[in-house]
Amino acid sequence: MAARIEIPVAQVAVFRGVPLLQGAIVVGTDPRATAALTIAGLIAEGESLILGVDLLDNAYNSLDRKLRTLGARIERTRVSSEVYGVAHPSYGRLEAF
Repeated sequence: MAARIEIPVAQVAVFRGVPLLQGAIVVGTDPRATAALTIAGLIAEGESLILGVDLLDNAYNSLDRKLRTLGARIERTRVSSEVYGVAHPSYGRLEAF
């Protein structure tokens, strides 16, 4: 998404913001990270594909539907690992734009 992240030593990360996030394909690894990536995708310019949204379903009740009621443009679809090569076939996908 174009943020600048440096890891100078183990277990330390330095994040440098950018004026505008860019849409990207991202994979959530836990519920909070996936929720944060979804919000970042809504803020970013262009389209973001958030893989691993099954993690959201386990922690948050209908987050995508609730965001849509606030005006977010989100679509939920299914994706297979052959398409993106980075996700388990059962992973759902959100398109945030």
